[in-house]
Amino acid sequence: MFNEIEGSLQLLFTTTRIDILFKNQQGTGTGFFFQFPLSQDQYIPIVVTNKHVVEKAEKGFFYLHTMDKNGSPNLETEPFIAEFNNFHRMWIYHPDEKIDLCIMPIASLLNYAEEKGIKIYYKAFSPDLIPDTDRLNKLTPIEEVIMIGYPIGLRDEKHNLPVIRKGSTASHPAVDYNDNPEFLIDMACFPGSSGSPVLVYNQGSYPTQKGITIGTRIYLLGILYSGLQFNTEGKIIVKNIPTKQEPVTEVSIPVNLGCVIKSQKLLDFEKSLIN
Repeated sequence: MFNEIEGSLQLLFTTTRIDILFKNQQGTGTGFFFQFPLSQDQYIPIVVTNKHVVEKAEKGFFYLHTMDKNGSPNLETEPFIAEFNNFHRMWIYHPDEKIDLCIMPIASLLNYAEEKGIKIYYKAFSPDLIPDTDRLNKLTPIEEVIMIGYPIGLRDEKHNLPVIRKGSTASHPAVDYNDNPEFLIDMACFPGSSGSPVLVYNQGSYPTQKGITIGTRIYLLGILYSGLQFNTEGKIIVKNIPTKQEPVTEVSIPVNLGCVIKSQKLLDFEKSLIN
């Protein structure tokens, strides 16, 4: 379908839908691929998602693209579904229990698939896409952002492709919102979106504090984990984005604001992985 996977097309292959089973219930979340370099030609590939997506999961499923003989993704064939028992035990949780992040190294999964004659196609973010303090400070208070994932479990089932949504920052990404390592985005955040990567991706030109700059810019800003809601008592509450839709007795009104963990917190896993 695509002759070459370059530029923004690569974003379509950075995520995987995660289905989970727990206590005879089913849920859906989003994971994305990331890699920590060990040397010039070695790296550790991982999947990143929210802790609340997987911490009670008895069984989990990844929906992955396969690679054809030309090294391109197979979009006309069924995805490779990797199934795991004791799913919650396979993840490394963030060393700070207040940070709703976890990771899973996937080298064994890739090797398992290859032993069956299957090569997995994916694109992974890398640490160089995480903006440092200087680059964050140069952002404007209102930046256009995109989020890639599976809201209410939606995906292009024919081609196993995610949904890409667009919004804007609602608090400055350089500032810790309420003194937590997170910021807000102005975007509707539905069940299934937990774990979605949030990015600045500008093609051709982008605004800066000094005006318009010509060029392309991409930053991995963070990971969606919760949304703000307004309850019947008039209080603003923060709720984890659930993995499934279900009826509730408590009435709350979404205000289309999502809470995003800053991507710098991913770097906290590096020591655990190398050890």
